[in-house]
Amino acid sequence: MVDEEKQKEMQQKYMEFQMVDQQMKQLQKQLQMIDMQLQEINNTEEAINDLAKTEKGRDFLAPIASGIFVKGKLEENKELIVNVGSNVTVTKSKEEVKEMLNSQLKELQMLQKNTTTQLQELAEKTATLEKELQRLIE
Repeated sequence: MVDEEKQKEMQQKYMEFQMVDQQMKQLQKQLQMIDMQLQEINNTEEAINDLAKTEKGRDFLAPIASGIFVKGKLEENKELIVNVGSNVTVTKSKEEVKEMLNSQLKELQMLQKNTTTQLQELAEKTATLEKELQRLIE
């Protein structure tokens, strides 16, 4: 009877371990996505700064897809057109766009911090479950 109870407890701990492990993998994927979004914001800010230094009338390449560009001439370098959703665009100054990006950056950094904390908590739980499983095996 004791062995049967021990076996049940081992199965329960193992299933819990697998669930926690799956949650950790999900959080790791979320962190990767957050990192990519943070990098994209940094790249966008850099592009805006470069645009401000570019003279009007200058030739440039505008990306239309990954690795695909169209030639163009810079007509405006003070204002940007921003998609605000549902294919609706508005004109914003560089400063307004930078503020928007900064707000997104702060949100992503907070999300990154919270996700990292959750991941650390799950890692501790995994270690505890591992010890409990080891104890049951012996």
